[in-house]
Amino acid sequence: MKTIDGQALWHSLGAVHFREMSTFGALPDTTVQRLLAEGHVRQLDKGEVLFRAGDRVYSFFVVISGKLAMYICADDQHAFSRHHARGEEVGFVAMIGLHDRVGTAVAAQETLVVEISADQFHALHISEPEAFGLLLLNLSREMARGIRQLNNVIVQMSMQHSKGRAG
Repeated sequence: MKTIDGQALWHSLGAVHFREMSTFGALPDTTVQRLLAEGHVRQLDKGEVLFRAGDRVYSFFVVISGKLAMYICADDQHAFSRHHARGEEVGFVAMIGLHDRVGTAVAAQETLVVEISADQFHALHISEPEAFGLLLLNLSREMARGIRQLNNVIVQMSMQHSKGRAG
């Protein structure tokens, strides 16, 4: 895993790249630049592990480019859950829920992420409450989309299970 300078990344990708990201959408450019500068921007090669199930949680990540594959661990086995693409967060639920990581995140291709620590998140709340509110709204919206997807899967599985019993 290679560390990348956040300010240099901002200048090389341009403001539009970050404005189009769901997590950073509607945030002031100065706030996004601050998150990049104060956070840790990391470049992962394909197959490289960002974090593992059971790791303590002190931060969450936002995918800047590339794609992460998430594998959820249960009964000492890992099952593919989903891909996290550009603009999506990974690990926010675990950080807010105060629990260890339940999955392992692996770069599905060369991927850039920015790590935002709980301390950085709190500092943003104190110093930029309006921007913090927008970021929290974006993160909540992404969680809501995830819940809706899970709901759809549960309904489909329930319907398949019901059809199997009827036959």
